Amino acid sequence: MALFGKKEKPTEVKTEKSTTTLKKNASDATQSGIPAPMVLVRPHITEKAAVLTDENVYVFEVTPRATKYTIKQAITSLYKKTPLKVRIARKAPKTVMRRTGAGQKPGLKKAYVFMKKGDALDIL
Repeated sequence: MALFGKKEKPTEVKTEKSTTTLKKNASDATQSGIPAPMVLVRPHITEKAAVLTDENVYVFEVTPRATKYTIKQAITSLYKKTPLKVRIARKAPKTVMRRTGAGQKPGLKKAYVFMKKGDALDIL
């Protein structure tokens, strides 16, 4: 049985660091296939979001394929400030009854962006 046998250590190959890091960073910028400015759809302005801005938390609607990493990159590229952390919440589509029959409210994906004290985003 070869499952628990000894494994050979791979030999290390030295390459130029500058070329590999440039290629790696270029691929990270479009990790989800969406350019950084297009990740943020719009600010999500509600009563709860207005209260959270006093605590340096900003809420944005984001594209469905956005990740925490791409959202963080989009905030730093658009607002030139680095967030502390990003939390993501999804809201599922909802079926509602209307006078004309059944309708559907669209779902969305929200991102809660936590900023440092003193770092305010001008979202309006």
